Amino acid sequence: RPQNTAAVLPKDPHEDAFFARSGIVAITAFAGPFAAVGATTLKNSAAMTLALLMTLLPASLLRFCLREKAGLPRWIEVPLCTLSSMAMACLASVLLPRLFPLALDSLGLYLFLFASYSVVAAVFSEKKVRTAQGAAGWAMQFVLLFALVTGIVGFVRELLAYGQVWGISLLPSGFTLEGAKMPFFGLILLGLLIGLLRYFRSLYAVLHRRRAR
Repeated sequence: RPQNTAAVLPKDPHEDAFFARSGIVAITAFAGPFAAVGATTLKNSAAMTLALLMTLLPASLLRFCLREKAGLPRWIEVPLCTLSSMAMACLASVLLPRLFPLALDSLGLYLFLFASYSVVAAVFSEKKVRTAQGAAGWAMQFVLLFALVTGIVGFVRELLAYGQVWGISLLPSGFTLEGAKMPFFGLILLGLLIGLLRYFRSLYAVLHRRRAR
């Protein structure tokens, strides 16, 4: 029986090239719970980015040393990376309130979820990392893209909920949207952001095909 090939579109090899290398689509999905709950202000987004940096960068470098240099099996590598990430999360819980006094109240338990996410992300990056510089570069790219996603969400929510951004008033007094403080609003913004990414993903493929001609 002949297959219906009309409904199956050929995959453009250039469509996912940029987005696969940057990982921004995956990071946008990863940032979902943090953007919905924690990214209510731009300061909270900055605090989460710093917390992710403090947990992910050491976990990525430690994973590289244990796996690639020492040759340890994964059942030893993962627990050691988890312990180091938890230790860095505890350190972040001490340092963050000094830089962002109210951020820890908003993050709560989500701060320590960065430790588990960092270990999972570091372990699954092993196919992309072959050097210590590559491990550090991959972690920094991940953190910067996370900062971009949560920063956009935090900026919009703080502007609409409080009429200001980082203590600077940008909207007239009384012009606020209380719903912007709620987690569902963060999920809505994240859905819009993912939709825009998918649009630019398709646009990138179209422009690349036109250049190829």
